Amino acid sequence: MNGYCEPILSHIEALTSCNPAKKLSPLGFTQMVLCCMDGSVTPLNDGNANGHTKELTVRYRKRPLESDVSDTPSACDTALTKYYSEFSIPNMLYREYAIYVPDDLIRQYCEDSSKYVKLNADGNAVMQEESSVMKEVYDMLIEGGGAILKSINKALVTQMATQFGINVVTGNNNAVPLDFALGTNVMQDALIRLMTDWRENEICDSVCMVGNGPFANLDLVKAMFSGSNNQGIDQGKLANMLPSVNFDKDTRTVWGNNQIGVFEKGSLALLTRNKNVGNFARKLANSNFFTMALPVNEYCCPQDCLEKMIFDVQVKEIDCETSMNINGEDTTVGPGILVVLSKEFNLFVKPPNLYEDADPLFGTNGTLRYSITTT
Repeated sequence: MNGYCEPILSHIEALTSCNPAKKLSPLGFTQMVLCCMDGSVTPLNDGNANGHTKELTVRYRKRPLESDVSDTPSACDTALTKYYSEFSIPNMLYREYAIYVPDDLIRQYCEDSSKYVKLNADGNAVMQEESSVMKEVYDMLIEGGGAILKSINKALVTQMATQFGINVVTGNNNAVPLDFALGTNVMQDALIRLMTDWRENEICDSVCMVGNGPFANLDLVKAMFSGSNNQGIDQGKLANMLPSVNFDKDTRTVWGNNQIGVFEKGSLALLTRNKNVGNFARKLANSNFFTMALPVNEYCCPQDCLEKMIFDVQVKEIDCETSMNINGEDTTVGPGILVVLSKEFNLFVKPPNLYEDADPLFGTNGTLRYSITTT
């Protein structure tokens, strides 16, 4: 018997508070961009309005140089004009997760699994008629949402890997090696070095950090730092001057072991596009098109701010036999329900040509990279 009617086969959610299918991997980078970055309280839109796509170009002026300042009267006949520079927003990346559940399978399940759940449209878009899917389909949709979030996080970490700016202290964008050991003089040396780097790079706001390795545990052990060491430095106050580090396993495989990224607020943003909004949030043939935020509270290990990411959804009712690729094989299916969850997105990173060639900050963009190991 397939299915999970409790008298036949106990469902895991009846035995434990955490269904492994709904357990979120650590999504530290995505969480950092959504929670910490200025401009990402709501993700940036690429210029589309009500589902219509537009190209988006950002323009800016580089800051004047000290050498532009005259030390003699100009007699009203000398002036400077700083023109705009421009850069285009990158093309979107795409991720999709689709599930198909046949009616024949639902017929084998308990009555609760075939009850309907309402899927609400995005509150930031024009509200459309709610769509209904069976509870079993809804559960699979939530489980697939975790996988698509993980894939998006890996893509964002990969996009960031080649876009770190120059550190003016080293003159390049390589990961700066630092030693770090909890509760020692080496620890305070690393913390002071970090803050000194940020000052030299004119990062004047509180920073956001994400990565892996021993330094990523800093927020977990801050409570251990209390009192003064033999040099009279209050290590607790020193450690608490730094924000928490968002832990992310993908940074280990993409950036390298023990690496963290440090980001000035506003240096990054999540760029998104939703297609199923405005006049394109509609019923078309056997499909309903709309948007939704994943109910993050239903996951094990829920993480802050992920509900800000809005997904496109297509719910297609298949009423007659049709050919479909299921689990890699061409199969004849129907009737049943197909649900497609998708997202268009990319990472916006400030370009490295924000400043004039002669500017001390030439090549910087508010992002720094470190390799922090324990001694």
